[in-house]
Amino acid sequence: RGMMRNQPAWRVRKVTQACQQHGMTLPQALSLRRHHIRCANMFVRSERLGLGSDADILGAALLFEAAVAAFLRAAGVSFEDEA
Repeated sequence: RGMMRNQPAWRVRKVTQACQQHGMTLPQALSLRRHHIRCANMFVRSERLGLGSDADILGAALLFEAAVAAFLRAAGVSFEDEA
């Protein structure tokens, strides 16, 4: 992931161990980290926090929603979307 690529090996190991200890994947942990950063800095733009541009964040959110919708359809689960 982008946020971990510049981290020293000891830090990556520490985060990975914490993920295993708490039953989380690395993407889940990084997402939770971004969520906490946003909550603590509600009036600061994501770009300024180093979390990516609004366009990148929206693009990632749309991809995530499409993936979840495809999974639910394949599993035969009915759901409502925003369309």
